[in-house]
Parts: sequence; structure tokens; C-alpha cells
Amino acid sequence: MKAGMIAAGAAAVLMLTASGIMDAGGRTIVFAGDSITDGNWGQPEGWPCPTEKRNEWDKNHVYGHGFAEMVIGELSATEPDASNRYYNRGISGNTLAQLAERWDRDVLAKDPTVVSVLIGTNDVHYALERGETSLDYAGWGAMLDSLVSLTQERLPGVRVILCTPFTVKSGNPGQAADYGTRAEMTLKLDSIVESVGVRRGATVVDFGGMVRKLTADTTAVEADYWIWDGVHPTTALHNLMAKEWLKKFRGCTEK
Repeated sequence: MKAGMIAAGAAAVLMLTASGIMDAGGRTIVFAGDSITDGNWGQPEGWPCPTEKRNEWDKNHVYGHGFAEMVIGELSATEPDASNRYYNRGISGNTLAQLAERWDRDVLAKDPTVVSVLIGTNDVHYALERGETSLDYAGWGAMLDSLVSLTQERLPGVRVILCTPFTVKSGNPGQAADYGTRAEMTLKLDSIVESVGVRRGATVVDFGGMVRKLTADTTAVEADYWIWDGVHPTTALHNLMAKEWLKKFRGCTEK
């Protein structure tokens, strides 16, 4: 009887693991991106501050503040497991190319089971600062596709979660004459992220679509209630982002 119960329990565990609900040997999630992910994790000094110059022992600041920290807090509290590992690897000011330069040491080196990526707003911002009204969209998409492909090749079974960038008409960017171009460029990056996600079998968290719907539907408050400077979310939006991320994450792990 006892042996039968043990065997049944082992079979159940194997089924759960195979279906993706459990991560054998613990879960490791890396959140990669720019300042929206960064949230001043590790008490950075200077700008931009690389990972190796940040404080990783102070547990009050190791995850930064923002949606990544909120996601980590929810998962840590509801699924307590000391073998699980979480890393914030956002760096303020990063473009996709700069993220790609540190991909090996900041992402792959952690041997993650889940990689979350939110990038693109600085590609748009710096292009506008240079007086450009477009990006090399094909090149940008190829670079993102290459990162996802490399990650899946190096880490069989890894789950990749791609998040779309966003902007709203608030703060200095919202008042600038080129805001319409900023919004258009960001929307094109959203489409590229979604296309790469479909092509590579990644999960897409459409923050861009969520923000556009939110600002259109919520007329009781101005856009800066959600994003104070056209780029960076307030705590209210970070909270909604975390909920949306978790919904998609749990959707892709509980099949």
C-alpha cells in the first residue's frame, strides 16, 4: 500500500514537471532590460551602472523597485522554495544592442529556467535625440531574434518571456513635437517583439497594448498617473504590469 502511494506520488510529480508546473531542481528567473526593469536594484552608483558594481548582498534592494520586484515578491510568497533564484538584470539607459553585449555574463551565466525581456524604449529615445525618425527595424528584430534563439539553444527547455515597450503622452516626451513619432516607433517595436515571440515560441506580455487600452479607457485620471514622464511607470502601473506578467507566466507554465 505504502509503496503504491509512493509510486503514485512520484508519477504525479513527474507529470507536473513534464507539464511545466514545477521546475525540477528549482526555478531561476532573470529579468533583463533597461531602467523600467532596473528600478535602482543593487543601489547603483553612477549611470549607467554595470552589474558588477552593484550591491547584491543587501536583500532590501537586490531586486530594485518596480514590476520585477513585485513579481518576485508574489512568486516568493506564494511558492516558498529556497532553491528558487531571482535576478534583476535591468540596466538603466540600455538599448537592445547594449543588452546583447552583456547577455552572456548577465543572463546566460545564471543558467535561468525563465528569461524575461523588456527593451526598446531607449532605442527610440536615442534615435529621436539624434534627429532620426525611424530605426533599422529589420536589424533590431534580427538582433532580438538572435538573442532568443541563442538562449533556447544554450538552455534547452528555457522559457522566454518577451514584453512589449510602451509610451504615453506625458512629461517632457509627451509635450515634445516628436511625440507622435515616438509613439509610432514604439508601436513598430511592439509588433516586432510579438513577431519574434510567435516565431520562437516565446510568451509575449503585451505591456504596450495594455498601456494603450488603459489610458484610453481610464478617463478619471491623466496619462501621467500611470507613466509620469512618458517612459517610466508609476507604482500603479508597475502593479498592473506585474499582474499581467504573472497572468501570462502562469498561463504558459500551467498548460
